[in-house]
Amino acid sequence: MDYDERRRELYLKKKRRRQAMMKRRRRFFGTLLFLIIVSCFLIFRSCGDEKEATPINKNITNEDNSPKDNFTVCIDAGHGEYDSGATSKTFDVAEKDIVLSVALSTGKLLSDKGIKVIYTREKDEIPWKEQTESLEGRSKFSNENNADLFVSIHCNYYKNSTDVKGTEVYCFEKETKDEKLAQIISDNLAKLKFTENRGIKYNSDKNLYVVENTKATSVLVELGYLSNTDDTVFLKDSKGQAKCADAISSAIIEYKDLITKEKKESK
Repeated sequence: MDYDERRRELYLKKKRRRQAMMKRRRRFFGTLLFLIIVSCFLIFRSCGDEKEATPINKNITNEDNSPKDNFTVCIDAGHGEYDSGATSKTFDVAEKDIVLSVALSTGKLLSDKGIKVIYTREKDEIPWKEQTESLEGRSKFSNENNADLFVSIHCNYYKNSTDVKGTEVYCFEKETKDEKLAQIISDNLAKLKFTENRGIKYNSDKNLYVVENTKATSVLVELGYLSNTDDTVFLKDSKGQAKCADAISSAIIEYKDLITKEKKESK
C-alpha cells in the first residue's frame, strides 16, 4: 500500500468516526428534546388542574357537591369544653350540651342509612384553644376530609327579650345548593311545631365563618332560643333533642336523594 492509499484509508476511517459521532449526538439531542417536551406538557397540565380547582372561599364560587359513592356528611356540634355557648338563665342547661346530643343522634340516624358521617367533636372536648382557632379548625376538618355536606348545629340567644323564639337555618347565599339544603332542614324543623319558624337566613345577615369557609355544601342550624322558656323546655328534653335530630337527618337524606335525581336527569 503506497503513501496515497494509506492516507485515503485514514481519511475514510476519520470520516466514518465523525459520522458515527454525529449520529450519536443527533440521537442524544433528539432524546433530550423529547424529554423536555414531555416535561413541559406535564407541568402545563398540572398548572391547568390547579387553576380549575374549586376555591374554598365561597365568595368566588360555590362548589358542585353532587353525591358520590363515598358521600360524607360532617356534623359540627357548636362550641364545647371551655366554650359553653349560650346558657339558659332559667334552667341549668348549656348550648354545648344540647347541640352535642342532637349532633350525635343525627349522625347515628345517618349512619344507620349507610351514609358516612364524621364529627368535629364527639364529646365535651375540643382541640382548639380559642374561638377563632376553633372556627378555622372546624372548617379545615371538613375540607381535609372532603365532606359533601357540612351541618353546624347551634342554639340561639337574644339578651334584649325573652319573647323572641324560633328556628333559623343559615346558608351562604340564594340560589345555591346550600339554600336547597337549608330550606329542607327549615321545613322539617317547622313540622315539629314546638316553636316559630324564622326561616332561612344568609351569610350577609350574620357573617358566619364556617358557612363561608367550608368547601362543602354547608348550613348552620339554630334550633331555638335558650333565652326563651318554651324553646328551652323543648330543647333541654331528650325527646325534643331526638325530634330535632330526626328532622335534620331526614332533611339531609331528602337533599341527597334530590341532588342524585337532578344529576341523573341532567345526563
